[in-house]
Amino acid sequence: MIDVARWLWQEADPGSWTPDDLEAMCTARGWRIEGEQVSTGLPTGDGVLHTAPGNDTYIALSVPLSGPHPDAATASAEFRRAGKELRDEFGESTAAGHYILFDGRYEPHSPWGGPFRQWRGPDRLLDLRFEDRSVTIALQPREIVERHRVEAVRSTTPHTVHGFHLLHRDGYLDGLNMPGGWLVDDWEILREQFARLLTAMPTTTAALGTTVSFRFFPTVSVGKTAWVDILSRDRLCVYGTLDLVADPASLGWQPTSEPPDDVFGWRPFQLGRYPEWIAPHDADGTVLADLIVNSVLAAGVTDANDSSVEFLWEPPRHYPRMYGLSVME
Repeated sequence: MIDVARWLWQEADPGSWTPDDLEAMCTARGWRIEGEQVSTGLPTGDGVLHTAPGNDTYIALSVPLSGPHPDAATASAEFRRAGKELRDEFGESTAAGHYILFDGRYEPHSPWGGPFRQWRGPDRLLDLRFEDRSVTIALQPREIVERHRVEAVRSTTPHTVHGFHLLHRDGYLDGLNMPGGWLVDDWEILREQFARLLTAMPTTTAALGTTVSFRFFPTVSVGKTAWVDILSRDRLCVYGTLDLVADPASLGWQPTSEPPDDVFGWRPFQLGRYPEWIAPHDADGTVLADLIVNSVLAAGVTDANDSSVEFLWEPPRHYPRMYGLSVME
């Protein structure tokens, strides 16, 4: 794995990313291109070339490092292992998080969401990510991909973009315009976006080996301070002061007075009077999104723009950005 990653990051010469340039690069490695498949001879399987929409320029060469995996837990464990090896080799990743999906071509697809770690170089991006049911490493042309993402954000409606980035604080992203979030004015779009994000969060944070927490709250007075905090490790944890329209226990949630042994990095909080609940393994993000949105509506909030999301806990050395939801900066 490290040998392939080192070659992609330090030695491979993709030129202008045309078919001829990629053919020469792969041939130099002893790999053979057949259409969009790259015969690598590696025990983990062949690579895949991804083309840019509307032309024949390639925008990614991805190579599986492990898999296909039978389930999200196995894939996440392998992702964490690979991420540690790559950090030991290349240093801390420039960015990490959950991929925002634009046109379905620039970002990979997986049944378990889109966790990624990314290293940003002068002319290239190196991504550790899920693709289908495998953990893959992908080489991308930095300028083309970053320009496309910024342009796509400007022209994309909110309900097609979701996810979050944890960006490195040490200046590695200087010169990059990282797009922000939208103010969502439709409860159903907000509900759908929130559901997609919550469903993907446990797998993503387990794969990254980190904790992410954020708060959903009304920005207008509802007679008291009301909020719901959501923390994700390899399970979701919820607590807050908002009066919920349903008892979490009725949804299969477990009180944290009985914390399960299998929660990744579990440490009980000192939250005093605030109740806490841990989601079941098969927690449905749609159920939780409905619970929270319905509770905000029941509290008297009538405009979706009068609710917001902000990050509460910032992982060491990174600062977070969230996409596709109403965001407090």
